[in-house]
Amino acid sequence: MSGNYIIPRILWESLESALYAESRNFVRNIADTLHVPQADLLKAVFPSKEEFKVTLYETDDCRECHATEEHPNNSDLAIRCRKPVFPGETFCKLHKHSRNSLQLKIEPPIVWTPIKVPPELPPLWTDGTGAVFNVKREQVGYLHEDTLVLIDIEETA
Repeated sequence: MSGNYIIPRILWESLESALYAESRNFVRNIADTLHVPQADLLKAVFPSKEEFKVTLYETDDCRECHATEEHPNNSDLAIRCRKPVFPGETFCKLHKHSRNSLQLKIEPPIVWTPIKVPPELPPLWTDGTGAVFNVKREQVGYLHEDTLVLIDIEETA
């Protein structure tokens, strides 16, 4: 049985010794069940010549899922899934058939409305929420029904 298997290097390094040890134990158990010498069966199953080729590749960005999902701590942020994918695939098994659409959360623009004030007051604007701002966009008061309430705080040095 000859074939070429493409396996990520990091996966192969972690599985190679475990696969070899478990397969040898399995062959020994079969030899005991069949009442044949273990050494002869091991030689027959594990020939000295390599029967298949393993191509190892370094894990890189193209082997990670390209789907985006909400950040677990902040739903305003989108992050890449980055779970491993099979060679030639773009998405992991979770996102292969179902990917949530992340809509950008764009705040609507603030519509500044000038407030008619007496000439002794500086120009003031409201943002539609009832808050009143000066030209530096500092909140200086609020609108309560049709009444303008200004907050005057003086700093002392």
